[in-house]
Amino acid sequence: MIGTIVQIFFILSLTARRFHDIGESGWFSLLMIVPYVGLIVCVFLIIMRGIDGENNYGTLKERGFWEDILNK
Repeated sequence: MIGTIVQIFFILSLTARRFHDIGESGWFSLLMIVPYVGLIVCVFLIIMRGIDGENNYGTLKERGFWEDILNK
């Protein structure tokens, strides 16, 4: 039970980061909870390319995953 809750938290967190990569609000990650819609959202996030340069959530291509974690 606790493991499932932790997994859901991490999945929603990573999905929100991916939505930020394409320039959208992280609140769209809640669509992953809706049956069948979550699958469509997952495929959408896989095929969408991130925005080059600056957007409302920071510079995306210059910032690496580990740099972001280590600099916090």
